[in-house]
Amino acid sequence: MNRLGANIREYAVNFYGTDYGANPAEKTIGMDSDRLFAGWELRSPRVEALSEGRQYSPGAPDEVIEIPGDFSALLKADAQLAKREVLRVREEFLRALSAGLVCRSFERHPEKPRYLFYREG
Repeated sequence: MNRLGANIREYAVNFYGTDYGANPAEKTIGMDSDRLFAGWELRSPRVEALSEGRQYSPGAPDEVIEIPGDFSALLKADAQLAKREVLRVREEFLRALSAGLVCRSFERHPEKPRYLFYREG
């Protein structure tokens, strides 16, 4: 998103099924496999600027969704809390996308990474 200018407009709930990728010999925890789908609008001013190595700032976000900094560690330490976080993030994404917002950026941070949403246009 930040380097190539992709956008997220679509969120799929439990796309691959519950406990997708889990080892059948291990205990399953009932974790859904939600997925984001990115699109790339090649002729947008944002993509053109980034493809030429120029900076492009989408401005101040209209909505921010924070995610756990180390989800794998959270999942190992407290699977129930990890499941609650997945549901929280799901609800926030679905609400933002249904309101017409587009996710155009991601801020990396060790403890508090976050997705940034903007109004169309």
